[in-house]
Amino acid sequence: MICKSLGYKILAFVGLCICIKSIHAQTPSENKPFFIVQLSDPQIGFFKDSTTVEIARYKKAVSIINRTHPDFVVITGDLVNNAGSKDQLEQFRRVTAMIDPNIPVFLTPGNHDVGNTPDEKSIEYYKSLFGYDRFSFMHKGIRFIGFNTSLANQKAPGDLREGQYTWLLSELKRSKEARQIIVFGHIPLFLDSASEPDLYYDKAKTELKNMETPEREKYLKLFAKYHVNAVFTGHMHQNEHGQYEGVKMITTSAVGEALGQDPTGLRIIVFDKNKMTQHFYNLKDVPDHINLQQ
Repeated sequence: MICKSLGYKILAFVGLCICIKSIHAQTPSENKPFFIVQLSDPQIGFFKDSTTVEIARYKKAVSIINRTHPDFVVITGDLVNNAGSKDQLEQFRRVTAMIDPNIPVFLTPGNHDVGNTPDEKSIEYYKSLFGYDRFSFMHKGIRFIGFNTSLANQKAPGDLREGQYTWLLSELKRSKEARQIIVFGHIPLFLDSASEPDLYYDKAKTELKNMETPEREKYLKLFAKYHVNAVFTGHMHQNEHGQYEGVKMITTSAVGEALGQDPTGLRIIVFDKNKMTQHFYNLKDVPDHINLQQ
């Protein structure tokens, strides 16, 4: 089963086991360096007639994961282009199931998975497929948190929006003993600057590129207060980097269809005691051996 090696509970989704909660106990090996893989936006079916290419790239990423064997994998949303497409969901499930069952896989939803303005129905549908829309666990002394960035939206139902924020606050409060705190989501809080305006893909302003200002300010203050080390996201289909009061903001290009000048690829994140380093790799350039001595 996917989560057996780290002691995680699992959810079976049509033959695919997805990690939902950690029950990991700390061991003497926690000071040893390790690495994880972040993938974002496989988004099966993104462009017309592109599904074959997207699946081939996703399979390539899976082969890299199986070859390098990270401690676990996080896929930060837009798993498919159309959450109502059974075929796209089946293709995502089929390829994800090719990951070595000893490598845990965690998911965060994207806007294409739950909607630009999610409601209770879309969230429940997503959870019926994958079991959860957020996660939190300790692994080797580090707290890893994934949350549903689509709910950090003033148009989202207030009970869902505030419920997630309250949950996140609680998880951060109980992370005081963690050597580092790493957060994952789909939509970036910002691309270049915390003070940038709200940015949209469309003139109708239905799809944000970054998190809208009121929610952005709230989450940035929260992450800074509790000394979050880094927030890893996707959504843009290109790489972006920023920083806010010591919190690194790292946006990862797509494993499916890349936009802009960045290639398709994945991000390797290495942890060595209190240090964290990360590097984005083109799928063609991932080394056979990941150097853990940073």
